Amino acid sequence: MAAAPSQSAIRADDLMRDGVPMVSRIKNTNACLRSPALRLLRNFLNFLLSGQTHSDEPLGSELRSEGKAMGAELSDDERLIRDWLCERGYPEPEHESKIVANGQRPDFLAVADDASVTPNVLWAEVKSLQPDITAKRLSKTSPILRELGVPDGVNGDATLHVTEATREQSVRALVKRFIWKAPNYASENVRLIFIQQSSESTDIRYVEVRDHVIQKVWVRGAGDRKIAVPVGTIENPQAAATWEYNGSSQTQLAFRVFDWRMPFDCALVADIDPRDPPLTSISSMSDGSSTVAARALSAFREANAQLRNACAFKTAPGVVFIVPADDHADDLMIAIAAYGKLTALFSRNTNKFGEAFHGRDGAFRPNKYTHISAAIRPRRNGEAATYFPNPFAREPINENASLFFGLCRAAVKFE
Repeated sequence: MAAAPSQSAIRADDLMRDGVPMVSRIKNTNACLRSPALRLLRNFLNFLLSGQTHSDEPLGSELRSEGKAMGAELSDDERLIRDWLCERGYPEPEHESKIVANGQRPDFLAVADDASVTPNVLWAEVKSLQPDITAKRLSKTSPILRELGVPDGVNGDATLHVTEATREQSVRALVKRFIWKAPNYASENVRLIFIQQSSESTDIRYVEVRDHVIQKVWVRGAGDRKIAVPVGTIENPQAAATWEYNGSSQTQLAFRVFDWRMPFDCALVADIDPRDPPLTSISSMSDGSSTVAARALSAFREANAQLRNACAFKTAPGVVFIVPADDHADDLMIAIAAYGKLTALFSRNTNKFGEAFHGRDGAFRPNKYTHISAAIRPRRNGEAATYFPNPFAREPINENASLFFGLCRAAVKFE
């Protein structure tokens, strides 16, 4: 004998209005297609209307499983790319699309809501690059460079060399000295070099190197020792180096005065030339080796496998978003991963190097990683993203596509 329903039980009749099941009304609304909450309600009502009183799975198991899928946490970088895609005309990128029935899934399937948005459909995979030692060093100095700025009325470029020993106060001291000195040489073609060799002493020496371009060197903390300089800074070791000592002028060959192997705290090198564009910022580089290129290549390898599997279920262009942990990571490192290491041929006839070109060891090749249509490197600081087109893609994206509007193109040529 069937047990009498309790007063608190929900009857199928209670879910009817004007002879039409409420679940049918929900199915006929467009909102339910977009609202996860209504999808759950619809499934729950279907369960009640089916009249099932026994099931192999407990009531609510379907709700829990679907809720778990919908509640998958996005990483900060995935949220960044989701929002970026929304701004580009893909209003609701589907996270880990269920179109891919098995195997690896890309992070998003993005479908445009307007025919003018191109490509209209794309797969998107997000790859985060965690900072290496080099990036960590540079991240400490970047805020200082932004804060102090550059001298007014100076044309050329400037680079801060950072090492393991670099201290924030040393960076501040060098940049302030550069801002103070540089305007005095704004009309000359000259190289200004500021070095913090150590923090053990506060002595300052000035040395002038006579080469095809005059190099003026201020070093603090060198004492009577050789002066430590970054590799490539004093280009001609046979050039004459002159300085004042005890009131008299001293001259030696540069290699007797400078040492390219000695450790130093930090150094700022500025090439001033009134014919160059105005100096707008100070770039920075580390003496350590960066692993951005190697890790980006690994990211391309993994992403291509995910995109290849997704394209078996739905053919569409595949875009890989490479997101370094720090905005100052160099686009060149990603370009090396995509197109190969930079190479230049040396001519014995002219004793000069030819134009640099990318080698054949990059990810984008005719027979490899062809499911990647392009890579995009976004930035959190508001600057334009950079895109890296793949000339060998199975599903190429036209470089006039709206996806690339306002983006910077990687400095690479295709023949």
